Amino acid sequence: MKKNKLTLNLKALFILFTIVTCSGSSVLFAQNTATFNFTGQVQEWIVPPCVFQINVTARGGRGGGNLGANGATVSGTLNVTPGQVLQIRVGGQGACPQGGWNGGGNSWAGSQGQACGGGGATDLRFAPYGLPNRQIVAAGGGGSGGGNPNNTNGGVGGCLTGGNGQNSFGQGGTGGTQTAGGLGGAGFAGNPSFGQAG
Repeated sequence: MKKNKLTLNLKALFILFTIVTCSGSSVLFAQNTATFNFTGQVQEWIVPPCVFQINVTARGGRGGGNLGANGATVSGTLNVTPGQVLQIRVGGQGACPQGGWNGGGNSWAGSQGQACGGGGATDLRFAPYGLPNRQIVAAGGGGSGGGNPNNTNGGVGGCLTGGNGQNSFGQGGTGGTQTAGGLGGAGFAGNPSFGQAG
């Protein structure tokens, strides 16, 4: 008997493909597609009948600014139950100086060489839907740093630890880890202000 399986792709979108086995007979449904774009709000999806496993691909929000970095892309397989309600948060792109929705850190809002916020994370959660209930998380990318525009790349999301950002007049933010967001970068030389941690 085939294993019941459903595939979800969470990018700035969410694509579903369903292969089901009901009553001992294998039934291949026509490809079902549901797209979850960024809304800045929690979105919900109910597991269809006969589906007990889903494949998920998630992509985090891009960091703010012209040199903001891409978010991470993460894939995994999750066991689910028909009728189960899943919560989806599609991370927002960072702005200047605000971070993207769902955890992107804000930058320092200075008057010179404005830095930009990080992208928000994209995640899927099981009930009761708190941070400990996240089943898959794709980190957002780092925002552009302030100062010289030729040396202000945000750090990319992904890998076990995300990439560090660059900043020619201070210190770029650090990449997040598997358990914590990255630290915000330092301000211009002599300025005590830092970007906010993711």
